[in-house]
Amino acid sequence: MIENIIYLLKIIFYGALIVMYHIFLGLMIGYFLGLFINGGIYIIVNLLKLEFDLKLIEFFPSIVGIIFALIGLILGITETIKNRFYF
Repeated sequence: MIENIIYLLKIIFYGALIVMYHIFLGLMIGYFLGLFINGGIYIIVNLLKLEFDLKLIEFFPSIVGIIFALIGLILGITETIKNRFYF
């Protein structure tokens, strides 16, 4: 009985670590990718002297970061489900 509880706690803890790792990795990748895309859009807008509402671009890194974090969450959960028998 106690072994089953310890086994379950191990699965939950390990799964939480994997999910947090993927979310953190997704946030970092997404945020920096968004910053690079954001900088590229700024450069293009400034080079071409376009009239463009730059307020929309300011939220772009956050949106990309959130998308990558959701992808990381899904990857973490699926990896946890796949590896739950390897304890």
